[in-house]
Amino acid sequence: MSCATKKPIADARANPPLTDVPVEPVAPSPPAFECNDSNLEWPMFQRSPGRLGTSESPSIAAPRVAWSRSIGIASWLDNPTIADGRVFAPSSGQVWNRADGGDGLYAFDLKTGDPLWFAATADDANGAAYDRCRVFVGSDAGTLTALDARTGQQLWVSEFAGKVYSNPLPIDDVVIITAAPDLVAAVNAAT
Repeated sequence: MSCATKKPIADARANPPLTDVPVEPVAPSPPAFECNDSNLEWPMFQRSPGRLGTSESPSIAAPRVAWSRSIGIASWLDNPTIADGRVFAPSSGQVWNRADGGDGLYAFDLKTGDPLWFAATADDANGAAYDRCRVFVGSDAGTLTALDARTGQQLWVSEFAGKVYSNPLPIDDVVIITAAPDLVAAVNAAT
């Protein structure tokens, strides 16, 4: 199922901290294989609910940077995910472990790197997962937020007593998370 839209969505903030990172020009080389969108999908931490982190795509013999964007601090929990022609990248903003205007989830076009939208979280964003045109992101503010993957519009927020440190795990109609200090929760993915 695809929920792609052709029009870029305006950034939700007036001055996002996005900057191009200079990259030295690289002579184009022929791709090692034809891109197959199903092989490019990496919708959650370690790619699948089984957390195996495997892909049937062949190894890339001579990798090169296709595009690059600065999103602020990407801490150990900020694993990007790839789905539906987009890259979803959680950010700890400009100051790690403290709330600031750069905390949240960024969405970029997979092929061009063009920014599509930004959805702020109340504190550092932690992990993201994609499922059925929705993106789920946890935060140090103790929230799990569901966003429309096309627009970044907030669908719902669940609040917990501690930081939602885990990478969300969508399975069927639930999203499983852990929150500090000792909570495991299954949340209805729709509500």
